[in-house]
Amino acid sequence: MLVEDKENVIETGKIIMESSVAFGCISQKQAERYGRWKLWTAKNQKEVVSFQSYLEAHFLSPGDIISISDFARKKQRFAGRITSDTTKTLNTTTIPLDANLYLNPSNSYKLLVSFGKPGALLTQDDTVIFTNAAKTSNITYKRGEYIPFAWVDTGSGYTYQAIDTEEKAANAKAERLGLNSISLFWSDSVVTEERDVVIPGGHSASTALTSITVSSAYSEIPKRNAIWLLEERGSASVETTASAKMYKILSLSYDSQNIASITAVEHYNEKFADIETTDSYAVTGVDDLSVGLAPGQIEFKDSNIVEVPTTTTDPDTGQTITIHTTTEHEPLPPITDLFFEVVEPEGTY
Repeated sequence: MLVEDKENVIETGKIIMESSVAFGCISQKQAERYGRWKLWTAKNQKEVVSFQSYLEAHFLSPGDIISISDFARKKQRFAGRITSDTTKTLNTTTIPLDANLYLNPSNSYKLLVSFGKPGALLTQDDTVIFTNAAKTSNITYKRGEYIPFAWVDTGSGYTYQAIDTEEKAANAKAERLGLNSISLFWSDSVVTEERDVVIPGGHSASTALTSITVSSAYSEIPKRNAIWLLEERGSASVETTASAKMYKILSLSYDSQNIASITAVEHYNEKFADIETTDSYAVTGVDDLSVGLAPGQIEFKDSNIVEVPTTTTDPDTGQTITIHTTTEHEPLPPITDLFFEVVEPEGTY
């Protein structure tokens, strides 16, 4: 099978060949998807970072998705810790900072704060959870957000309650009838909550802020020295490059002083949808798996079932009748190898 990114070949003027084995692949479509995944990864995920952390990294493991705010990238500080100064007001809506912060009043911001507690995190796309039985009030959560409440079966029906155990997280629903399941991950040690930032009236980009006010309260008062992080969005609600960027942890190790060394590669949630919908990928050189069938026969892909239409004449009426007979044959061998090959025909390029 040949899977190629035509647009990238035209843009770069290069053809890079690679052979890959799709271990355990059992269908043509699965092999094609694997090829698309390889191409998308090579084109978009090129940045690898390495850094060190202390206690905050002890709950992480390879494969986890993290956000990194890099001051050196745009010379803007969008992360830090809640100040340890007890004279500064700290509550569920006011977060005092460890250093001055400068915000652009033309943009919008979200403040993420870490909490050292167990909780449920959303592992599916945007989800609406209704907060009452009549479905007149709801909250929309996005992938990765902390889910404090959902509908759980009490034995006599579903009630809206705190998701404070792993068992509840595994059985949470989005509404009272219990029809819409929610895919949640139970974190034993830390969760992150996100809130909209309220920019003070008359604020200018050159004015320093020493605390941040959010539009709705966090589930509890954050701890001092807890980590905070900002997401900035422009006028078109597009996240700016100064915002924290997502990465996927590749490796993690600890030294004798329990300092964690982490290596991660840039990550995009859009990757999986793009693999399914991008039109620039071309698949060629794949047999249609219908070799040996008589004209008019239909074979169901990835199956050993064949439908054979037979035409005959009714002796009583003289009408032509088509009879469809379903038969079985030896299963086709599974596709286990994904091979990338470029063959250039003769000519001038």
